[in-house]
This record gives sequence, C-alpha cells and structure tokens, in this order.
Amino acid sequence: MTSVLLHARADLRARWSRWLGVALLIAVVGGAVIALGAGARRTDTAYARFLRAERAADVELFVGTDPGLPTPSQIEGLPQVAASAGVLSLPAAEPDLVPAVATDGRYGRDVNRFKFLAGRPLRADRADESVVGFLLAERRHLHVGSPLTIHVVPGAPSTVTLRVVGIEAAPTEFPPRTATDTLTAYLSPAFLDTPLGAEAMAGPGTNHFLALRLHGGARDAAPLLTSVQQLTGGPVGSTTLTDQTANVERSMRLQAVALWLMAGFTSVVGAVVLLQLLTRQGFEDAEDYPTLGALGMTPSQLAASGMARVLVTATAGAVAAGVLAWVASPLLPLGTARIAEPHPGLAFDAAAISAGLAGLVALVAFVGAVAQLRTAPRGAHRRLRADETATPSSSLGKVLSLARLPLALGIGARLALQRGRGRTAVPVRTTLTATAVGIGALAAAVTFGASLSHLLDTPQLYGVTYDAHVMGSDMFADVRPAVPVVQSDPDVSAFAIGSTGGTMQAGKVTFGAQATTSIGGSIEPTVIEGRLPTAPDEILLGSKTMRDLHTGLGRTVSVAMPDVTGPMPLRVVGRGVLPPIDDTQQLGRGVGLLLNRRFPWACSPASPSPCSSSLGGQRNRLRGVGGRAGA
Repeated sequence: MTSVLLHARADLRARWSRWLGVALLIAVVGGAVIALGAGARRTDTAYARFLRAERAADVELFVGTDPGLPTPSQIEGLPQVAASAGVLSLPAAEPDLVPAVATDGRYGRDVNRFKFLAGRPLRADRADESVVGFLLAERRHLHVGSPLTIHVVPGAPSTVTLRVVGIEAAPTEFPPRTATDTLTAYLSPAFLDTPLGAEAMAGPGTNHFLALRLHGGARDAAPLLTSVQQLTGGPVGSTTLTDQTANVERSMRLQAVALWLMAGFTSVVGAVVLLQLLTRQGFEDAEDYPTLGALGMTPSQLAASGMARVLVTATAGAVAAGVLAWVASPLLPLGTARIAEPHPGLAFDAAAISAGLAGLVALVAFVGAVAQLRTAPRGAHRRLRADETATPSSSLGKVLSLARLPLALGIGARLALQRGRGRTAVPVRTTLTATAVGIGALAAAVTFGASLSHLLDTPQLYGVTYDAHVMGSDMFADVRPAVPVVQSDPDVSAFAIGSTGGTMQAGKVTFGAQATTSIGGSIEPTVIEGRLPTAPDEILLGSKTMRDLHTGLGRTVSVAMPDVTGPMPLRVVGRGVLPPIDDTQQLGRGVGLLLNRRFPWACSPASPSPCSSSLGGQRNRLRGVGGRAGA
C-alpha cells in the first residue's frame, strides 16, 4: 500500500497541471449538472411555495344582494373560512381584460397577495391608477408609467385612461390560460367614487366575488360549498382553484423535466469527454509500466495507484462543483417558475448538492475504472516485444479497407481511426461516441422544436376549431339573443351555441363537459377515433379522461353533474381533442356531449326562457369560426 500511495503522490506532483485540468473539467461539468438538478427541483416546487407565501385563495364565490346569492357576511361567518377578500369586476368592452376593484382592501394583501415585479401598490385615493398582472403587461407591452385605456360599459362604452403604477404576479394569474380567460386590471377603490365608476357598479354585468382562504385548504372546499347551498337553497356560482393550480404546476413540471433532461445530456457528454482524458492519461502512464514493474510494482498496485489519483481528483472536482452549483443557483429557475419563485437568489439545496456530489464521485470513479481496464498493465514485469511497439490497427479501418473506396479516402480514413500507442495514443472510440451523442442531442432538439412549432401552428391539433369564443356579460347571461346578430354578420362562416363550462364526475374522476350544437356551418371537436355523439345517451371522451376512466369505444360510463343531475349511463362513441376552455378541460381531458334537455346547464336555441343554464353557475358561450373576436 505504501508503494501505491508513493507512486500516486509522485505522479500527482509531477503531472499536477494535467490532473488540475481534469479536476476543473469535473468541477465545471459537475457544477452544471448539480445546478440543473437543483434548478429542476426548485422549478417543480416554485408554484406551491408561491401559493403559501402569497396566501392564495382556495375558493372564489359569487356574492351580492340579488336573490339566490349569499352575502359576504353570511360567507365570512362559516366555520371553514379563515380569511376573505372582496372583489368587484366591472363590465368593459375589452375582449382581453376585466377591470376589477378590491372593495375591502384585503384582496392583494391578505388573500391572493400581490408579488410586485415592478412599481408599487395602488393608492386608495387615486382614481387614475391601475395595477396589472405580468401577463397583461406582456400582452399589451405595458410598464410602470404606461397609459392603460379601458372602455367601461355602464351603458354606452366610456373611455377611461389610467396610469400603470405596478406590475404584479398573484395566484390565479399564471399560465396556462384557457381559451376564455381574460386578464385583470386592478383599479383603485377611488374609481368607484367617480360618476362613471358609480354608474358602472350599479349597472348590469357587474359581478361581486369573494375570495376565500380555508382552514383546511382544498379539503374544506366541498364542505364550504355544501354550507353555502344550505344558506341559499340552491347551487351558487363558484370556482375552486385546485384545477387551476394543478394545471400551472403541470406546466412548470414540464420546465423541470426539460432541466432534468439537460442535466442528463450534460452528464453523458461530460462522462464521455472525461473517459477520453482518463484513457489518454492511462496510455501515457503505460509507458512507465515496464520500468515500474521492474522495480517490483505489480499490475494490481499500478491499477490501484491510477484509481487513487482518479479519486483524489474526483473529490477535489466534486467539492468545487458543489460551490459552483451554489453560486449558479440564482440563474434558475427560468420562465414563469422564476416569477413564481418566492425566494429568488442564492439557494443552498442540501439534498440536491449532497446527492450530486456523491453521484459525481461515483460516476468519475466508474469512468476511471473503465479507463484503467482499457489501459490496464498486463505483464508489467516483462519487456515489450518489438511487435507490441507497432501501432495497432483499427477494426473499423480494416472494414473500410475492404470497401472499394478511392485510395486517398481509404488511407485517410484508416489514419484517422488509428488509435496509436503510448504517448501517441488517441481514444478513437470515445471520440466517436461523444460525436454521436452530440449529433443525437442536436437532432432530438431540432425534431422536438419542429414538432412543437407544427403543433402550435395547427390549432385543430389541440382542439381549437374556431377563431372566436364569445360568452355572456356575466355568468348567468343568455347568449341566444346574439344568434340573429351573428347570423347576419358576413364575416362569420360558421358558429355554434351551447355550454362549454360544465363539470361532470364519474366515480372519483372529475372533468369538464361541453355540449354544443352547430347552427351555421359546422364547428365540432377534433375526432381522433370513432365519431361525434349523435344521440342524447352518447359521449365523446378526451384521451386522458378515457384512460382515467379505464374505458374505451363502445363501453358505457356512468356520469353525473354534482348538485345538478344524478348518474346517467352514456355510451362512449368517440375519442377526441376538446379545446382548452377552462381548467378542467385541458389537452386530452374533458368530454363532448350532444346539446339536449338532459343537461339543465346546456341552453339550446329552442329552450324556453329563462334559460336553465344558470344552474350550477355555468356559462353559456358562443363559438364562431371565421368571425371577429367581438362577434
């Protein structure tokens, strides 16, 4: 053992610059891999930590003084409620935003607290100020100090120009946004004291919301809604934020997966390059094996000396890699996860760094062992024969020599693939492997990018078979009066009417439901397999919903609408892609139904007035193809 340590120390001192280069490579590659892994973990948990830090609401309820709606005092007195905040949304002609006012000053502070990315909060005595979310700022190219024009609709649209004083990020404002989601611009309570604000607040289309934080979180949502229904004697419009949270976390998980994949590719490329360096180092060491063997060192001792040098270098590189990963931590996460990150800056992820250091040392030790096996001293006590000093030929070069290649090409290929011997040795196989891995990674990235671009450029592939999606001014609005207007519009080539906001349940699986009927032309969901429903007892399922229900074409599923209808047996006749209307109807999820009287929330043109679609707080929406957004 003494001879092994003496030789390892002597070699490290004599060739310190080479081993320092190997340690720096380990530090850079290992630091990148650990930083990417820690960033992936940070990305995956960013939104959950953001919700806790910003006191996210669990449920939003429609409240007010209208019959059938609970009052804020009734809701705040329920035992499940931990905190509440009132919000008033005003009617506006803008298709992409809704002006809102925090009526009690608690919204954005005590519930759904704003994380300001720029600027400051609203002043309660300034009617000309506005705070906007980061998505609205990005869409309209707004920054602090920009003018924001809104057309408020108390009767005829009235133009209001506000000054943006803050850009924020808050729960419920993160992508993915659904096809009907609008973004919110928050106004000061002083705006309601202006003549226009007072007129808009008293007019139709104004909605009163109450954002609630519950003691038991999402677990208390169902008991709360049951208590509210007992107060009002029927269903009340509500939004449970669990589905929206799940969709946001799913989108950020994709970012985390991308970081893990990048870490994996970096590890593979780094391991291959390191194998080249250690193999080349081993070939150079092999020149001294006969001399060391003559001095009495056995092949096992020489191999142990090589591994000792690798482990020392790996340990030094791993320590440096951990420091680099910690220093690089402010660079991650990226994208929306970076906005959601409640504690940006340096972050010491003990679990990720500890696991990364252990894995890095193990990987380098494995690569070093492979390099030692390739250059292992066989018979170090004997002298090299004359024929062993000749340059070994490459197997691939021999194969090429059999091919009928031009003389210059054949000789060049054989010379390029010669491995050499001793100090002239070249790790041909590992070089070719690294090249192949790099080309494969590039090809995979280009293919994925092209496929994603094709998907985004072809809306039919993700279920959007229309150009405009119009809904009523409030959740109880009946859109049937708009049918004659749309029919007479020459820019509209096809449209459908119905409900696209229903929620159904089968067992423990909850999913969104769409029941529409085409009036002009044909607007139907994209069918992958089977056909569209043509009878009241038929249903089309999204691929993921079909998988979750463990069913298939031709089978029967029993579905119900919570608080509206009991279980109904429906036969599965198709599998398709439905447009991402809301948080329960994302890609691959949701069901399509035939519009008929079996579904009280589905309002057909022949339904009697008033439309029963107001049950359960579902919205009637109008979809048009080839029409204007404001149709």
